[in-house]
Amino acid sequence: TFISNNVSLPANGVQTISNNSIVTGYAKTSGSGNVAVFTTAANSNASATITNTGNNFSNITVSGTSALTGWSQLDAGLTTKTVTNNTFSNWIGVTGATIVMTVNGFGNTSAITDNTVSNITSQAAITGLTIGTLGDATALNVNGNSITGLSSTGTGGAVIGLNSANNSSAINIFNNPINNLSTSGATASVTGLNVTGGTGTVSVYANTLYKITGTGASFSTANGIRLSGSTLNTVMVFKNKIYDIAENGVSTGALVSGLIIFGGLNVTCYNNLIFDLKAPNVSGTAPVRGLAIQSTVPNSSYKLYYNTIYLDAISTGVNFGAWSLYQSGNATASTANLTLNNNIIINNSVAKGTGTTYAFFRSSVDLENYNVSSNNNLFNAGIPSATNLLFGAGSDYLTLTDLQGFVFPRESNSVTENTVFLSTSPSNINYLKPDTTVENLVESGGVNIAGFTSDYADTVRQGNVGSTSTGTAPDLGAFEQEGLATTYKPIVVSGATIGNGNYATLGSAFMAINQGAQTGSNINISINGNTDEITGTAQLN
Repeated sequence: TFISNNVSLPANGVQTISNNSIVTGYAKTSGSGNVAVFTTAANSNASATITNTGNNFSNITVSGTSALTGWSQLDAGLTTKTVTNNTFSNWIGVTGATIVMTVNGFGNTSAITDNTVSNITSQAAITGLTIGTLGDATALNVNGNSITGLSSTGTGGAVIGLNSANNSSAINIFNNPINNLSTSGATASVTGLNVTGGTGTVSVYANTLYKITGTGASFSTANGIRLSGSTLNTVMVFKNKIYDIAENGVSTGALVSGLIIFGGLNVTCYNNLIFDLKAPNVSGTAPVRGLAIQSTVPNSSYKLYYNTIYLDAISTGVNFGAWSLYQSGNATASTANLTLNNNIIINNSVAKGTGTTYAFFRSSVDLENYNVSSNNNLFNAGIPSATNLLFGAGSDYLTLTDLQGFVFPRESNSVTENTVFLSTSPSNINYLKPDTTVENLVESGGVNIAGFTSDYADTVRQGNVGSTSTGTAPDLGAFEQEGLATTYKPIVVSGATIGNGNYATLGSAFMAINQGAQTGSNINISINGNTDEITGTAQLN
């Protein structure tokens, strides 16, 4: 242990631990025993103030089973704590677990900000930042922490970038870049941001999570954001950018999720971008899932507004499929009740073998926990086929008309199209923004939702104070733009030599097909909604 301080502060006491460092290097050659950078077992008066800042402990190597417990600010006194601008870099462990930072016991307004955790390697479990359960802070702000380069190699263990279980009144986890996390454990998980508890309100927003990768050969999992825990109460997840999440091992049991939800009583997710999830060597029915709600918590609700989910995964596996949105169906309406509004949910993944590509898949035929107010969403899974489906719930539903008929009165104003985006490259400033020069159903396709007035980029949505939009309603998905709206065209033609596209009527579609020779074509005509036909015009030569 480099620094140990067990002094409990009196009322209004002040403690500052700052500018300590080991940067030239430290190597522990013996094969057992823990290494701690800082630790405390104090229980200070709640009116005290504790600050940890400017400390730098880097280039640390341990051997054998030695664990690295890092910086452990565990004063249990529920004081005002500020842990900021500390650096922990280039740590190497072997088979002992590594926890770089642990902070617990928060009061008043506390903060964990602008810390750097980078290049941490081990053959066991690694956690970059753990936020403990103790807290009655009116606000705990966790922001600006850079967590990158956590790698569990060899037999591997679980890797977590940031883990929060705190029970303060308001916990704000925002603007944290978390990336380049990996594990090679056969059954290990790798997760960017993990929320396992919170009896107050937890807000997770404006975080960027990418390059989160597993290479396990069995039941390994890779997650961007994961919500779980029996004490999780109200959670707001918004304006997060989640991409390049992958399981790269040759496996039949791996699972990749951009955002996966196991718990929470009242969870709202909005204005999130989820894209580029991969399992290139995995064989399975659906090893890739954009947003998965697997909660079975009684008396709970989950609301998804204005999210953009876009999958285009492929695999060399014998069987492969992907689901952009997944929910565990339930016959009890109050169990994980799901409301969907104003989302773009697209799946252009390539199914193989027994795998299936769904825009939205539910685990059972039960619709009771699929809220009847769900509407104004865009679903697409490519050209409708036995493996490219808009919706599944006990049975498969290829077209929008099929979907709407089964889930009625839900989704009566929802649409389908394969929206053209300006860019599907995450580094591009126009990432997942619909192309405003192309007519689309995204423009003015939504409905205003009270309290949700701006988009991913803080642009005010149509119909709200401060909006400069010339549209007639808010746009679908995470971005509000000045696009080109189109009259809904429910007829989709594909596979033709000439005439592929969307049409308002069968007559106009047939007329376009009739313009050229179609010998050898395998023409697919999908009718995704009602049309007004003029007698005698719908004639196919």
